[in-house]
Amino acid sequence: MDKLGILDFWDLIIAPIYLLLILSIGYIIQKKYIKRFPEYKYFTKGLVVKCIGSLIFGLIYLIYYRGGDTINYYKGAIALAN
Repeated sequence: MDKLGILDFWDLIIAPIYLLLILSIGYIIQKKYIKRFPEYKYFTKGLVVKCIGSLIFGLIYLIYYRGGDTINYYKGAIALAN
């Protein structure tokens, strides 16, 4: 676990798997609709940018700000459960 006790080894393993799954589904959707709607040629690229932006946003809050409301709620819930 890291300093915050939030991320562990499995988070680093499962995140790329989820990312690959999301991008695969996005690719399938793009191929399905690209003939009817030509603007779908940007769908997968936009999905990649959105995923990268989400990861960067989450890492900024986790590393730079040392958490936020969600992480504080999580810590409080763990303390209440114990």
